[in-house]
Amino acid sequence: ETCFSYDMIIALGLALCHSTENRNGEPVTGESVLLSLKKTVFRGASGWVRLDPQTASRDPLSALYVIFNAVPIDDGNGSISFETRPALTFKPVNRLNRIKSNGWETV
Repeated sequence: ETCFSYDMIIALGLALCHSTENRNGEPVTGESVLLSLKKTVFRGASGWVRLDPQTASRDPLSALYVIFNAVPIDDGNGSISFETRPALTFKPVNRLNRIKSNGWETV
């Protein structure tokens, strides 16, 4: 959650830096930042970050996915709260990880 927000802020910053290159004094536009953002690939807090060049959405193969279970916790006084615990973690197996085959593997 926080790592995804951090990565998107870094992606935007990198896109801004790249969009200012070779502008010959021309102002940066939203279009130039978006074009740069779609080309941005970097190793972030959540793993490799790559955006879809058509939609600018994060490529799902560049993310780590965790499935959580909500576990009930009885405090003994009749109150029940829930705690989340990771049940499964998946990471992509693709070129970003320098592995030739595509797919998912359990971590």
